[in-house]
Amino acid sequence: AAWQDKEVAGAEWLERHLPSIFSRFIRSEGKE
Repeated sequence: AAWQDKEVAGAEWLERHLPSIFSRFIRSEGKE
């Protein structure tokens, strides 16, 4: 199903981008 393909692509995107988003969030939190 197309929605399953979208979910898989979304999961792969998250796995690829979460670390950088997370580290950026931690860095901005640490500044304040």
